[in-house]
Amino acid sequence: MRAMSDPFTRLFHAYGPATDTPAHLRALTGEDDDARAAAVRHLWSAVLHQGTPWMVTPVVVVEVVEALRHPGVADPELQVALLEFLAEVATEGTVPTEGRAELEGWLAAVPDVEDRLVALSAEGRDDEIYEDPDATGALLAQAALGCRDALRLVLPSLAAFSAATGERADDAVRAALDRTLRAVHEVLTRDHALDVDRAVAALHPVVGSAPTAC
Repeated sequence: MRAMSDPFTRLFHAYGPATDTPAHLRALTGEDDDARAAAVRHLWSAVLHQGTPWMVTPVVVVEVVEALRHPGVADPELQVALLEFLAEVATEGTVPTEGRAELEGWLAAVPDVEDRLVALSAEGRDDEIYEDPDATGALLAQAALGCRDALRLVLPSLAAFSAATGERADDAVRAALDRTLRAVHEVLTRDHALDVDRAVAALHPVVGSAPTAC
């Protein structure tokens, strides 16, 4: 897993600056069972809180897929937990009720929202930004758009993980992988700004006959 530090100083999760997230991500591929369990709880409580994405969520999506392919992540229970997290990001964290144009509009309305949040956080006042509905919407839009693009970027790696595990995978892992790939497929076909043709082609062996994007 790549080195992680500085970028996280400008990223936030549900409980504030995401400076603790890199340690949790490293723990996923480590040998400490308690640390791994804490890392999974961090994903579900801080990185994706009750289905809501945060600034750090897209970055974590990429790192979680990388962790899935790490030789140290061979435990089926852990693999299922990570796949279920990715599926939840796809189904909830992408804010599927809103189109890309709408989300881009929310973000464009407050283009400096990230700088504002970082500045407020430096003064211990980051909660104040959530008193501004426009800023809150911009932060949500930034996170949701980032999740959509991150899922596009990790699709080849997910397909490679699927091919590598194949029939050897635990039944629960195969079921979780199928749910995850189907959820990602829906995101990519719904969000026409992404490379739909490549997404469908990559998923074709998993989800069956390729649907037609409208």
